[in-house]
Amino acid sequence: MLNRWTIAALCCLLVPLVFYSFCRLRLKWRYTVTLRKVLFFGVALSAFSVCMPYYLLQFATEEGFSNHWTAVMLSIQHALRLFAFDGEFIGLLSEMNTPLGGFTLRPLYIALGATLCLLAPLLTFTVLLSFLKNFTSKARYSFNFFRETHIFSDLNEKSLAMAKSLLRNRKFFSRRPLIVFTDILDKHEEEHYELIAEANLLNAVLFRKDLGSIHFRFRHLPFRKLKFYLISEDDSEKIRHATRIMERFDYRGAELYVFSDSIECQLLLSTTQTKHLRVTRVNDVQSLIYHNLHEHGVRLFRHARAVHTECGLPATEPATVSAVIVGLGQYGTEMFKALIWYCQMIGYTLRIDVFDEDVQTESRLRARCPELLDPPTRNAAGDSRYEIHLHSGIAVDTVDFGNRLQSIPHPTFVFVALGSDALNISTAIQIRALCEQKKCRPDIEAVVYDSNISKKMSMHWDDFANGHSEDKNTDGIKNHRGQAYRIHMIGDLESFYSADTLLRSALVEAGEECDLRWTRASLLNLKEELQILEAVEQIAQKADRFDPDRSLIYITKTDATTFTYSVLSVSDVYADSQTSNGVLSTQAQTNLRALIDQKAQAVLGDDTTLPQNTLRRFQLIKPAGDTVYISEDPINESLVFSTVSADPETNDDAGRCRPCVTRRCLDAIAHIYRRCLGIQKAPPAAKWTRESAKTFSEKKEMLREKIEHYQYELSLGRSVGFRTFEYNYRASIARAMRDELRERMLLTPDNGLPILPTAEWTEEDLALLRQAMRKAPEERSPAEMLVIGKLEHVAWNAYMRTEGLRRSEKTNMLAKEHLCLKPLSELRDRDIRKDA
Repeated sequence: MLNRWTIAALCCLLVPLVFYSFCRLRLKWRYTVTLRKVLFFGVALSAFSVCMPYYLLQFATEEGFSNHWTAVMLSIQHALRLFAFDGEFIGLLSEMNTPLGGFTLRPLYIALGATLCLLAPLLTFTVLLSFLKNFTSKARYSFNFFRETHIFSDLNEKSLAMAKSLLRNRKFFSRRPLIVFTDILDKHEEEHYELIAEANLLNAVLFRKDLGSIHFRFRHLPFRKLKFYLISEDDSEKIRHATRIMERFDYRGAELYVFSDSIECQLLLSTTQTKHLRVTRVNDVQSLIYHNLHEHGVRLFRHARAVHTECGLPATEPATVSAVIVGLGQYGTEMFKALIWYCQMIGYTLRIDVFDEDVQTESRLRARCPELLDPPTRNAAGDSRYEIHLHSGIAVDTVDFGNRLQSIPHPTFVFVALGSDALNISTAIQIRALCEQKKCRPDIEAVVYDSNISKKMSMHWDDFANGHSEDKNTDGIKNHRGQAYRIHMIGDLESFYSADTLLRSALVEAGEECDLRWTRASLLNLKEELQILEAVEQIAQKADRFDPDRSLIYITKTDATTFTYSVLSVSDVYADSQTSNGVLSTQAQTNLRALIDQKAQAVLGDDTTLPQNTLRRFQLIKPAGDTVYISEDPINESLVFSTVSADPETNDDAGRCRPCVTRRCLDAIAHIYRRCLGIQKAPPAAKWTRESAKTFSEKKEMLREKIEHYQYELSLGRSVGFRTFEYNYRASIARAMRDELRERMLLTPDNGLPILPTAEWTEEDLALLRQAMRKAPEERSPAEMLVIGKLEHVAWNAYMRTEGLRRSEKTNMLAKEHLCLKPLSELRDRDIRKDA
């Protein structure tokens, strides 16, 4: 019997260890099944097995189930005493001194019992130590409760670099912020110990629990400032954490930053709306490329102009920005797309050569951006101009790569992003050698993650451009003869993962200001639309000669705030001569006919001819009884077609007026009460959309709710949709980069980049462009807005193609189709001014 229990005790100790070794090979169980849990379970079972023979011998003289049950319970109690520092093994050994035949494993039994007497208290001590660790972290967090707190979802190199930048860039007189890292696992890698040591140097609070299982605030303290940073490699974990934070911490003073470029996070943040929590998705790859172009983008044109001059080409001929991108991964793709719209500038053309090992590079790029490689109007007058040469299936360590690189005429910029620091640096050195053989010296840029390598080996472009520096290693790495390779390195964690670059950079602030201008303009348009709708309602209800099935209301904007409303019959619109009341000019009458015919043809389809009866055409484009109103803006030369239904009867069956105390009245009273107490509350989201709002009341309610929402966001200094929708964010930052580029190249006299007249841009156009850029956007005249729009529409075409949009007769963003994706010659001035 004793031999069997000894073997059972040994198996109970060893089998869990084998199971733990197997779990280390499974990714899903690696962090769930820990060594401490396995040891605790194995030692408890083994201790029970060791104690069972002793208590079975104590009750061996008696028989019955109760005696065996008593032996089992006492064995469990004795095993638990081992963990409570009160267990003994001497009594068991003295009992085993009695002669027992066949007890051959007595030495193993004694050794195993002594081992368990040591392991059990040690496991208890580790549990107490772990509890003290969590208690210490919670206590430190509680004592620093009123500090500004930055909470990171994981401890890694990126989050540690971000935490260092937050401490380094704090204001001089401000209190030191509190840094919190969560989900600190017991990893045994050397790198993990180094990260924990660096976090301790920052005096950071380390929580072993997951971010979603920690309570960081009390709800009765809304002034508490919390900032969450989701920086990890697991996208599903980031989505889970983001959802929980948006549900629990939707109050003022809280901010959430999600570092991800996945479509799942993008859709989550755009569909889940918060009232007070400020949510921002940070695409670190795109931010790196945009930040780099914002800082050094002018150098592309300066170097292109220098090569143009060295080759002896005429000054009136456009200079070529010849870019080479090696590696079309995340960084290479973002740089490739950004260069296409960024380099659309007067007096310059663009050529891009892309090298990638994937043989399906061209096919993948055409699937992602259908019109980017072969747009229907590329190189046409008034459209974006560029050349793209794809070199697919070519490795950088082959002869074919060198031959094709040397066949490129006068490259001016090279970008290397192949996935690892060593490969990027070696490839950049190889490209420098190939270019030196060709007697050309392009700017070479490589992505390097290691901050130590970047600090010691990178060339400083700003210092090199100015021609002087106090740093002895301005030119970066050199060969044995002291010749500099002149390789600029970007993307190191210490300099890039910082608050000034990713969170509150000047570029992001400029992009938000651009979106604020759109928000203010949209608010004015909403107020104007509400004013028109209220006037149309009054005319439709009071005009005796207005028949909604035979007439329409025509609105003309005479100045910025004044409108003229006229009732026109369909017979007058289709008359051969100008209308009798003189409301329409000949051109306006033609445009109105074309608009009605276009709407009617869309209803019938292209295969059906329009009816000869003009009244029938008019009735095709609206439901029976609806009012048609068309607004005209003479500055923008546009006609906007709208329909609206009459409100249903508001009286009951007895003809008596319904009670005036409605939900709307109660909400209005509550709103006045909050205003008197000084309580601000975010307005509710608009319940109506343009598709669901059919009647006058529904449309007015939808417009009022939108106006209230826009006014609330602007009162807080926030734009609508900038940090919520990816399209708004990217487009606004791209526009800010273009504004900065125009200012540097056109308004800076000492930049060394002369902008000369071309066939499309005369000297008068350039003078008008510079004059417009010196004014605020709201102070520009229509002619000045038009000349800026001509320059920016070319870049807008290129930008939209990089986003995957294509040209179409109608705009449908779900289908990625846009009406205005065409050259300047095919656009109205109204559409061109939009790009200004």
